[in-house]
Amino acid sequence: MARGTFTGGIHPYEGKELSKDRPIKIVFPKGELVYPVSQHIGAPAKPIVAIGDHVLTGQKIAEAGGFVSAPIFSTVSGTVKAIEKRRLATGAMCDCIIVENDEKYEEVEFKPAKPYEEMTAEDKIAAVREAGVVGMGGAGFPTAVKFSPKEPDKIDYVIANCSECEPYLTSDYRRMIEEPELLLEGLQIAVSIFPNARGILAIEDNKPDAIAKFKELTDAEKEKVVASGGLHILGTERHESRRIDNQLRGRSGRQGDPGSSVFFISLEDDLAKRFGGEQMTRVYEFFKIEEDQPIASKMLSRRIESAQRAIEGRNFGIRKHVLEY
Repeated sequence: MARGTFTGGIHPYEGKELSKDRPIKIVFPKGELVYPVSQHIGAPAKPIVAIGDHVLTGQKIAEAGGFVSAPIFSTVSGTVKAIEKRRLATGAMCDCIIVENDEKYEEVEFKPAKPYEEMTAEDKIAAVREAGVVGMGGAGFPTAVKFSPKEPDKIDYVIANCSECEPYLTSDYRRMIEEPELLLEGLQIAVSIFPNARGILAIEDNKPDAIAKFKELTDAEKEKVVASGGLHILGTERHESRRIDNQLRGRSGRQGDPGSSVFFISLEDDLAKRFGGEQMTRVYEFFKIEEDQPIASKMLSRRIESAQRAIEGRNFGIRKHVLEY
């Protein structure tokens, strides 16, 4: 049996050659548009328009009905004809907003967000939630929920699923070929939400031209970073776990590339207090050292690592006790 396969299963005809070389084409819908308020897993969206309202392309017509939910936007301009139950492809009945397309495609005024480099993680998640972004798999899971784990600093990887293994489907493939820069930027935004994450584009090996295109883009970016002196990590604190600190250190100087890492801590940080930060504060006050004057000391670094090891040992003991219990 070949490596990476399993016994049984089916291997249908892919059929991707039928459309993979055809560029993306914009198609304008005609007639009435039916917008189910449940196009995602979780709570249905709540209509915020009424029968007779005139709506514009890109206008929100239903707001999220809860944390695990997503808003709905009109893709055409026209008049709300009805809000009624319609049968979905699954066979279930669902409340739907019916819009009669006037075929003018008048757009709502677009208000661009500020550059993502200037946004906090919370700002980015809020923007994704407001945009109604959901997964394109079977569940239609709201992306903002995926971006909101309880411990974001424990996320090691953000993987963009670019495999598109379904027979006949080539829309993701065409997006990779025609707009790889947008996909790469989207992954960069997603990765920036998690302080310790790396981004991965998972592309199936039956798409060598897409792999080559992304390799070309990432290699060009790497050359710019290396030419600028490499990646330099500035840490604003030390984590209780050495694993997290080492992950950040590993971002610079990877595989022989130039780079450096420096971590700054405050004597008011919890980790500093645990190994005698109050004593160091009294030393600062006695010698009248300015608050913004940094101290670089190997002894200080060793004390911090000693505190990290003590905390890790305590946490391991707690987990071990719980497991034995």
